Amino acid sequence: MGVLYSVIPLDKEARDWLSDEGIAAPDSDSRSPTPNELKAILEMIESLSITYNIRPGIWQAQIENRDSPEFGPWTMLHVRHYENSGDEPCEFYFSKGCPELIVRTVFRISKTCGPFLVVPDTGCAPVIVHENSDLEKQIASWEHMRYG
Repeated sequence: MGVLYSVIPLDKEARDWLSDEGIAAPDSDSRSPTPNELKAILEMIESLSITYNIRPGIWQAQIENRDSPEFGPWTMLHVRHYENSGDEPCEFYFSKGCPELIVRTVFRISKTCGPFLVVPDTGCAPVIVHENSDLEKQIASWEHMRYG
């Protein structure tokens, strides 16, 4: 079994929840990307190799290291409730794979859509990812990285 990583746009409700948990969050809101935006963003990351599984009701992207697809970091991005339209905002999540790659990928998405929470289903604290993140520091200090 692997870990599921929910990716939640940062809005007032999410900021209120974070505040209740004692976690500071940026003031800016974000929005959900469209599948077409996800695909365009993923394809701009030169170090990655992406294989898509898109058909009625399913939108998945297998994300692998281009230089070492068999042994390098990987993850699977899923669009929830895909309705065969690449232009409608969507919820998405990651299943299994490398937590660092997931955070780096969400960082790229945040440049277009604003900040996100990445929440592993392990009970570890979420990480807030936004375009101004000190990515190396966030990855190194994220509680989940010690257990994931």
